[in-house]
Amino acid sequence: VFHDSAPDSGSSLDNLPPATPGSFVGTHWGGAAYLNWAANGEPDLCCYRLHRGATPDFMPEPGNQIATPTDTSYVDAAPVGSAA
Repeated sequence: VFHDSAPDSGSSLDNLPPATPGSFVGTHWGGAAYLNWAANGEPDLCCYRLHRGATPDFMPEPGNQIATPTDTSYVDAAPVGSAA
């Protein structure tokens, strides 16, 4: 059973995270890490957040964020041995 009624009020809450980017590829050449990934399909995605860490238990946090590109590539001129 369905009942039609006039709207009272409403709001939208954007609390769904975007999908994880696919096809992530990284290469190191000439002292820089070249990172590329497939674009997300969400139409309201503002940017990608890139973090750098060098341990197996690395957790992305504001303090290790290195960039927020809007495109699907990034060149990280980090020291050799850094993990992006």
